[in-house]
Amino acid sequence: MHNKVFGLGTFDLNHRKFSFTPIGPVTTAITGLELTPDGKTAYTVVTNGNIGNKRCEFWKFEMPSAKLEDKVEFPCRSRFQFGMSADGKKLYIYGASYDIEVYDAATMKYEKTWDLAADATMAGMLILK
Repeated sequence: MHNKVFGLGTFDLNHRKFSFTPIGPVTTAITGLELTPDGKTAYTVVTNGNIGNKRCEFWKFEMPSAKLEDKVEFPCRSRFQFGMSADGKKLYIYGASYDIEVYDAATMKYEKTWDLAADATMAGMLILK
């Protein structure tokens, strides 16, 4: 049996090169990687476990070295989407509900909840500058 590993892959299309930096064992689920505008930091959400023992964490990566810099647990929703503000300063948890939870990207700590007063299930998020 092969051990499955999660990591960051980088493609250099100009030189047709690929590199992979292993981070750790595969998790139950992981969202897409959100990259800050300067390309130096990236965030994702990792989920481990199911229903009764489900844990969700923000993972922060330092991109030039592809190293995991920090992890912070937050309350899981049964379903959700993950996004980031255009300036890279806020992280958003949304979808399958009537609100958007806002977190500070630098600390990955909860700040506030925006009540949308309407069901946003399956809705996407557009970031307009």
